[in-house]
Amino acid sequence: MWTTLIVNPMDSMDSTLFLLLKAIQMVIEILIWTVGLYLLCGLVFAVPFLIRGVLVIDEGTAGTKWGFRLIILPGTVILWPFLLRKWLIISKEHSND
Repeated sequence: MWTTLIVNPMDSMDSTLFLLLKAIQMVIEILIWTVGLYLLCGLVFAVPFLIRGVLVIDEGTAGTKWGFRLIILPGTVILWPFLLRKWLIISKEHSND
């Protein structure tokens, strides 16, 4: 009484496809978390920047209303690393004077 083990080639394809889809899902989840963390950092940065930093970087913004600051909020959230760097450089130059 021999038992014949029949291997279905689709079973291995299904498991390979499943593993590939799980890997893609994991990469997408990591990207979403990374973008979310980046935007959260940008939002945290935007609060002090819109209160004080925008005046340091561009003195022409003195006297502007909160409407202007709300308009530049999305750009501040997205470009926060560049604005932080510029803010630090200008603050360092002002402290050296």
